[in-house]
Amino acid sequence: MRTVLKSIPMLIITAAILLLWLHGDDTLIFLFLFFLIPFLIVCIIASIIFMFKSRKLASTGQMVIFFWGIFNILFFVAYFVFGRPNRQCNPDIMAEHYEKYANDMDELVAYVDNALEDSAYITLEFYNGQPSIFHVQAQNDSVACGNWNLDAAMKQDSLRGVVGLTKEEFEHIRECLDDMGCIGICMTQGQKWADIWFRRVGMGKYSYKLYYYPKSQEEKQYLLDHGEYIPYSDKVTFVYGGGVLGPQRFSKEQKDEFLRKHKPW
Repeated sequence: MRTVLKSIPMLIITAAILLLWLHGDDTLIFLFLFFLIPFLIVCIIASIIFMFKSRKLASTGQMVIFFWGIFNILFFVAYFVFGRPNRQCNPDIMAEHYEKYANDMDELVAYVDNALEDSAYITLEFYNGQPSIFHVQAQNDSVACGNWNLDAAMKQDSLRGVVGLTKEEFEHIRECLDDMGCIGICMTQGQKWADIWFRRVGMGKYSYKLYYYPKSQEEKQYLLDHGEYIPYSDKVTFVYGGGVLGPQRFSKEQKDEFLRKHKPW
């Protein structure tokens, strides 16, 4: 019975770390864990005490508690080494990622442009392999049809039909985004720009705006003057979109520092 009681904080800590691994970029999970911090601190302290007292491994129960504690420590460290880096972002990370996948992004934009019906609009984001945002608008529609989360997943067949995507084309887009380490795409068929969504961190979203036309001096100055944009080159601009809470743009210090190191044109 004592082993079972000691296992409770161990199990809670394991579950919390597992949530970080599986949904660490989900805002609701982040807020849920944030408000549980006092409770989790109590569980962590209890786990450490129980693990320390079981270090003699004098019984099966002590062995279970001690090695479970070791597992939680390694599981937590592994998250910060391998999991969390993929849930962080800044202009330097975006630049490195773009240089690696620039050609793949251009190929995906060309593929989607060819797959969509004339002047069709699409915003498509995937989460855990399923569409979490799927907005569509056909050429003759006056407004876009917006679909989030469960609606986006359940209506994907009919939504594909609105913009002329086959199931095979839809799956190819999903696979390309996954291969590039990106989460979504937003574009209108025939337009000279497209957005590739890179990563969500908390409530913020980092994305690449790709241009397929030469920008004017006025457009270049606009990107320099507005904090949500960091121009990387004449071809691509980094974009940050904030959520309901928090900053709605790159910090001025972050933008200025990056532009000092890298001149966009």
